[in-house]
Amino acid sequence: MSGTLVALPIVAWPILFITCPEQGARIGAPAATAALLGLAPLAWFALIFA
Repeated sequence: MSGTLVALPIVAWPILFITCPEQGARIGAPAATAALLGLAPLAWFALIFA
């Protein structure tokens, strides 16, 4: 159960919420993009694992 909760985007947004204002858009924008792109492999893994 904890692995499922950690993999959800619920965990990523607070980190991005802190990182973007602190580091600026130059670092925050690629971090947000990478977080969104990371959801595709996660979805494939969950689908194949299920």
